[in-house]
Amino acid sequence: MSKEMIEKIIVNEGGLVDNPNDTGKMTYKGISRRWWPDWKGWKNVDSAIEISGGSLKKANVLLNNDDCLHNSVIEFYKINFWDKFKGDQMPEILAFNVCDFAVNSGVKVAVKQLQRCLGVASDGSVGKMTLNALGCVNDLESLIYDFNDLRMEFLEGLDGWQYFGRGWTNRVNHNNQFTEEYFK
Repeated sequence: MSKEMIEKIIVNEGGLVDNPNDTGKMTYKGISRRWWPDWKGWKNVDSAIEISGGSLKKANVLLNNDDCLHNSVIEFYKINFWDKFKGDQMPEILAFNVCDFAVNSGVKVAVKQLQRCLGVASDGSVGKMTLNALGCVNDLESLIYDFNDLRMEFLEGLDGWQYFGRGWTNRVNHNNQFTEEYFK
């Protein structure tokens, strides 16, 4: 796993947020309390909120200085996203884009879109066929842009588009810019 790539995704996710329009409810660095209630980092988050008198802004300051919690986020991303789609068996810039989509929308969704780009069965699980197809890609940069185009199509169809569409668009544009810089 590329720590540099994971760090970029963490930056994309931001800090502690509790947006009533987000189906994931409270999130910290992209880890949804609704979907991941047993994540060990919630103890640190709850403590910071309590110490901050309920202020998420003040809690964010405390949490951003918690190196142990930050390492827990990296470990969480590796185990629950990167490893699930076999990120270490792909070119790192592609794995970054897949992981960013997976954190935002789920591993199966991200992998299915990758499989669509590769022209293989879209079962949401990276296996031999997906990895073999990846090995035959001649233009990785174009594949990533196609992948991100499919990501945008998916995101535009979500109920949350009216609330989060601008941020999602900026995120994908940022990833495309990072991809472009990577290939220079």
